[in-house]
Amino acid sequence: MPINDSMSFGNFFRLDTTMPYVIHLRIRRTGVAGKDIEAKFRYQHPTP
Repeated sequence: MPINDSMSFGNFFRLDTTMPYVIHLRIRRTGVAGKDIEAKFRYQHPTP
């Protein structure tokens, strides 16, 4: 999907509410070799 004249990717998915998750992202940009950006997020669904 284009955002500010740049292509982007997005998605939606359900996460089971009974277990924690670690989401690991690696972002690579075209024409920028060896400069990957990595991020790790921990997610636990809030309990009521």
